[in-house]
Amino acid sequence: MRIYYTHSYSGRSGESRELLASVLGSENVARIRTEGEFGKPVIDGQPPFSVSHSGDMWAVLISEEDDVISCGLDIQYDRKADYEKIARRFFAEKDAELMRRASDDSISAVRDTFFRLWSGREALIKAAGGSVADRECPAVSGGSAVYDGGLYLICDIQMPVSGSSHGVQSGGCSGYLYAAAAIRCGRETYDRGVMPGIQFINLGSTD
Repeated sequence: MRIYYTHSYSGRSGESRELLASVLGSENVARIRTEGEFGKPVIDGQPPFSVSHSGDMWAVLISEEDDVISCGLDIQYDRKADYEKIARRFFAEKDAELMRRASDDSISAVRDTFFRLWSGREALIKAAGGSVADRECPAVSGGSAVYDGGLYLICDIQMPVSGSSHGVQSGGCSGYLYAAAAIRCGRETYDRGVMPGIQFINLGSTD
């Protein structure tokens, strides 16, 4: 799997599509269609992909592995929210229990636990082509899930930061960056329980 990324995303109109075209090619991006109730983007004849952006970071995950059916990527800068209320409303019981344990520790533990679980949950839902409001979404903390008839693996990602090959503290935005990937895979990969390796490719400035 590969993740193409940039730390200079501004969010201007059309920018995400331009970045995707720089990775997949304009001809392929022009052939994007949506499938399913919630409009999961796909390109017929091309590997599965998933786009995410937060703050100044934009990224796309592409999986060319034979046993990967679809993929999901989510990146999140932390921000203030009622983490425990959101967890009670949306998290599966196993993940909600982790939030309750974190609440006995510290505010930073609650925030860290929430965003790690939330990014994993969003990555899983994106891989499945579902809705973020789905309260039937299974727990993600175990690293695997059976969801809507599919087999999935989920993992945290340590995204590169500006001027560094590893890490999650942003160089361009205030806050901490969380990221997760999910794949829908065949039985062999699911039973093995190991996500394919990820190669990071920096797209540089988008100016």
